[in-house]
Amino acid sequence: MSYDLTFFTPRPGVDVHDIVEVDEDRTSRGRRDPKTEAKKRKLADALVANDKRLELANPDFDAIARLHKMRVDEAYERFRDLELTDTASGMQILLYDDGAGLSIPYWHSGDAARRVLEQAWSAIEIVCRETGYEVFDPQLDRVIDVNAFDDVLDTYAGATARMEGIVGRAPKKPWWKFW
Repeated sequence: MSYDLTFFTPRPGVDVHDIVEVDEDRTSRGRRDPKTEAKKRKLADALVANDKRLELANPDFDAIARLHKMRVDEAYERFRDLELTDTASGMQILLYDDGAGLSIPYWHSGDAARRVLEQAWSAIEIVCRETGYEVFDPQLDRVIDVNAFDDVLDTYAGATARMEGIVGRAPKKPWWKFW
């Protein structure tokens, strides 16, 4: 489970919930557009330049093609979203053709939670500045801006505490024992 944020392009007269409604398969569709790919790559480079902890994934299209029983060129066209991850914090950023997503696992509490959210905030500022996207926080059920840091931190910390409570109450027996 993670704290998720959705980046989107606002459209006048369209409810934000209709824009950010995410289907099960957020993968970009259609053929690769060189201009769109260049914009995503430029954004990924800006994010990595700002935060050296972020690593850009290098997909193995041969393996993806085998897994999904498709040709390699089809895998290359279909699986083109860019993924940046900080393995230490678990923060992940996905760059789509027409939006982005940021996820932070519920691993962090106290000062660590503040630090990972500060890291995320820096990425949020870059994504918004470079793309013109806005950010929707489904946990708060609203569009957020730079002034929402404390609200996000409080919500994240509360969810982390609930997760710790759930995990702490989990039975300490093997998963396969039902009795």
